[in-house]
Amino acid sequence: MANEHQLSSAAKPDALDKAYASAVKALSITGIKMATKKPDTAKVAAVMVKTGKSADFMLSCSKATMKLTIECGSTTAAEIGSMLIDLAKRGDQAMQELDACVALKLMSKSDADKLKAGAQTGPDPKVAANELRKKIADIKKEKAADLKISTYDEAKRDKAFFEGLLDFCKSEHSEESQNFIVDVEKKVARDKIISQYIGKKAKDEINISDKIELAILVGGDFDDAVKEVKALMARDTMKRYAGRLAAQHDKEIKKLEVELDKLAS
Repeated sequence: MANEHQLSSAAKPDALDKAYASAVKALSITGIKMATKKPDTAKVAAVMVKTGKSADFMLSCSKATMKLTIECGSTTAAEIGSMLIDLAKRGDQAMQELDACVALKLMSKSDADKLKAGAQTGPDPKVAANELRKKIADIKKEKAADLKISTYDEAKRDKAFFEGLLDFCKSEHSEESQNFIVDVEKKVARDKIISQYIGKKAKDEINISDKIELAILVGGDFDDAVKEVKALMARDTMKRYAGRLAAQHDKEIKKLEVELDKLAS
């Protein structure tokens, strides 16, 4: 159960604003830097009337989590602030807040010392090493899965890979192949597709054989063009994208392996 310290109190609903201001000031004096929000006085007032109790602004601490709540007897009317005493991220400030917790009797000195000692010694090396090994294994698994993708349709079934592929195409200013496939699938008007993608006069000419281009221009469908574009993407764009992904994975793996070696030394 959390230990508590009263910062202020409102005997009547019309004193809630003043009690809130007093609580914030008292909190500031302690050196605890917790963000707070002004309570909904109407809701708190309703709880006060229902319970027949005053509204007490209570600062509490459970392990390393601090809260500022409004209590009406045994009923919590509102939570107006919450904060984790994060020693790893907030350093000296968090140390001061632990000392404030001890001074306010929200935490025993022995518990505060344990938290400080944990921050100084860091996590268990064995646990940290196992976590790093798991991350490395997960990245290797993802890398292997990416390298197995060999066709456009396989890429499309892998949401993360496909979204990355589209971004890669944009970065190379080579979106026309993908846009062509999408427009065909959406059954965009034939004349519009031809003017946009087919032939040397097209706005965004796609790379297809003369034979397939001629077949389309004399009235044929886009099926063979789609197949050829997908195959070209698999041989060229997708292959280069997969290579980039593999390099990124290798870089991340190497970084984690360096961290793992440091733990072992």
